[in-house]
Amino acid sequence: MVLFAEGLSWIPVVFIGATLSVVLVAKYFEERRVILRELKKSAPRKFIGIRDNEYVKVQGKVLDTQETLRAPLTGRRCVFYHVIVQEDEGENGWKTIIDEKKYQKFFIEYQGEMAIIKPDTPGRFQRFFLVKDKEFNSGTWNDASEKLENYLASHEKKSKGWLGFNKRLRYKEGVIEIGEHIAAKGVAQWTSFEEPLQDYSYSRVLMLFGDEKQKLLLTDDPKAMTTRQGRR
Repeated sequence: MVLFAEGLSWIPVVFIGATLSVVLVAKYFEERRVILRELKKSAPRKFIGIRDNEYVKVQGKVLDTQETLRAPLTGRRCVFYHVIVQEDEGENGWKTIIDEKKYQKFFIEYQGEMAIIKPDTPGRFQRFFLVKDKEFNSGTWNDASEKLENYLASHEKKSKGWLGFNKRLRYKEGVIEIGEHIAAKGVAQWTSFEEPLQDYSYSRVLMLFGDEKQKLLLTDDPKAMTTRQGRR
């Protein structure tokens, strides 16, 4: 019996090792980590030296436009928002019940040069990560606000269960605001304007988008920004 017990002593070690391996693999393939690894492979380029069809990294400040989006939970003006709502299912953990992204093409500026980021390409051609800097909660002793309730209703969800008790929910929102600095990597293409843009003296502007092999990567994570500038 002692020998048998000693023979089984390795099982917990193997189990713990396997569990850690699963966790590490999951973290390695998290959207944020994948995007950061890819962006860190390249130095940001000066726009003027980029050629058509190059797969390049750029970074810059988001410029103001006449038409912008409004983030649904905070009302912030933005060009991109990502909202995640999750419900606590006890032992089963948190279940995502809403995962909404909305965006528009927008301009960024770096050292007097301007580029268009075009995220409205097919979903399989792009990978995004926005820092979730606003978080709200509702639960047993904490009713959802009217804004949160209206947002849930817009997705045919409710903050209360069938017996009228509050569900335990958490709401996370990330946005790319006007004036915020972002990093992006995509396929470059120079495009011409039929009419010149206000406060912009060039007739052409650089546009970044994604395709099947070279996805458009986009994030406002400060860890993606770098001061090392490519010269090509």
